[in-house]
Amino acid sequence: MVNQGSNRPVLFWGVIVFGMMLLCSGILFAIMWPQLSGKLGGMEKGECQRNLNDIYKAFSLYQDDNVGYLPTAGNWMDLIEPQMSRKKRLRDPAYEDDDRKFGYAYNSRIAGQKGRKLENPGKTELVYDSMNLSRNASDEGTSIPRKGRHKDEGIRGNNVLFAGGAVKFLTGKK
Repeated sequence: MVNQGSNRPVLFWGVIVFGMMLLCSGILFAIMWPQLSGKLGGMEKGECQRNLNDIYKAFSLYQDDNVGYLPTAGNWMDLIEPQMSRKKRLRDPAYEDDDRKFGYAYNSRIAGQKGRKLENPGKTELVYDSMNLSRNASDEGTSIPRKGRHKDEGIRGNNVLFAGGAVKFLTGKK
């Protein structure tokens, strides 16, 4: 005859050990979460920068086909989209799961101008993170998120594509 009571201490200590493992895992997760979330935000920031690089290439191809002129403001995404190898690059990665949101705006001050004749292309914003999430959003930089859309090592900021082709992560509004 087997004594059934002899398994209870083993089961009791097994539950205690399992509970301690869960507690330690929770504490470790709580300690690591800020570092992990910062890295994830940094990955999103990098994907956004790749999108803006592809958008710049599409703008360049559009200008080649249109005697050097930049697209008009009202339908800029529609006009450069045929030049894009990946259509999803027109959407900020923060909104890739929502077909109604895009997250980029075009600088309406330079729309329709000869792009390669701009006075200071290295300092002139072309496309940037925007609070206006609609397709073909454009303005004079007024929709750049004040708080910053992306996070890089704990610092919030926005990605901006300049008319000269550089993509920069800027903290603050501009």
